[in-house]
Amino acid sequence: MTLFNTFTREITTALANPLDFLADENQKLADLIEKIQQEKHALYLKLEKGRDQILEYHSFRPEIGQSLVSRIAEKDQDLTLENFMNKIFAYFGVECEAISERTYFISPSSLTLLEHFPGLPDDGILITYNRQQALEREDITFLTWEHPMVMGMIDILLASEQGNASMGLIQDDQEKMILLDAVYILESVAPKTLHAERFMPPTIVRVLINQHLEEDDTDIEILNPKIANFAPDRLASKPEVLNLLKLMLEKSSEVSEARAENIIEACLEKMNRTLAYETKRLRDLKKVNPNVRTEEIEFAKAQFISLNENIRASRLRLDSLRVIFRNI
Repeated sequence: MTLFNTFTREITTALANPLDFLADENQKLADLIEKIQQEKHALYLKLEKGRDQILEYHSFRPEIGQSLVSRIAEKDQDLTLENFMNKIFAYFGVECEAISERTYFISPSSLTLLEHFPGLPDDGILITYNRQQALEREDITFLTWEHPMVMGMIDILLASEQGNASMGLIQDDQEKMILLDAVYILESVAPKTLHAERFMPPTIVRVLINQHLEEDDTDIEILNPKIANFAPDRLASKPEVLNLLKLMLEKSSEVSEARAENIIEACLEKMNRTLAYETKRLRDLKKVNPNVRTEEIEFAKAQFISLNENIRASRLRLDSLRVIFRNI
């Protein structure tokens, strides 16, 4: 039972008659606060007595606990999520007013691009990236990467065509080059009932093709910090460049298809090991346990066949493209 439940009537009366409770000559408010504090102290003592101290002592691992605390504290200080969400709010026209350090009030506006922004009520909401603030204030929502609002916006961004194509420029001492950075998603279209993601989760296949129509072995993660935004309209619109980019895209498709076949084979091997074991286990159980029905074994076989067909039918989807001009 919470303190609010215990003092519901008194608190409701205080809210209904605020002037009566706040009168200088009236001690009702002070008395109520004192009663709540006493009850809180009594409840705290009761909870302390109910703790299993021996269990707590033997279940606590100080080194592991401290490591987790340190990692959480490090994540809490990271501004990546806050910066990301602030950009999201600005892009989609959500009003974002700073209330205090790392705490904001967000609300829809007439400029909001989405009809329904995930997790955002019509009258707005207080959010914070400060864990301590969220613990002290129950009316403030604590945002993490796992929060439904954040995950909902990431899903919307991934499903959107906005930002799927871009251009970049690198200026360094290397040779002139045009690179096509193509990102494909290999995914199964199996029915949800098969839970094919156990063996064939959506997988990124990233291919870098150079102007010689060869797969480039340059590490894209090394190139990324060097790439500046670039919009070479005249260069990119030249017929010879457009024709070259089409050929590069075709080559990236060939390379990604070859990689996809290897990924599919690896997933099928994993599925075969897992389901073959499950089917064998059911057969062995049936020999000693009549409660194992033949239908269960047949269902396992059918699932195996269906999964095999659907995983083999997994297909690549072009997710994004980036053209990188190097010293051009």
